[in-house]
Amino acid sequence: SRELVNRVQNVRKDNGLEVVDRIVLTVSANDGIKNQLQRNLDYIRTQTLAVEVVWKDDDAAVEIELDENNLVRVLVVKQ
Repeated sequence: SRELVNRVQNVRKDNGLEVVDRIVLTVSANDGIKNQLQRNLDYIRTQTLAVEVVWKDDDAAVEIELDENNLVRVLVVKQ
């Protein structure tokens, strides 16, 4: 979850979002990663200022690497 938060913060910055901007976070991940992330959903929402987390793939999403073996796709949209 910490790696996801770190990567989402980088995506926010790359997209020109301000530190205080609220977002909708879209995440696509395999079931194992999704289950782990869902257990820490409050932490993820709080740290990324996500008003909503949507679990689906989106063509506009970018692929991020959480570690050597785990990739997820995320889309960050300003609320």
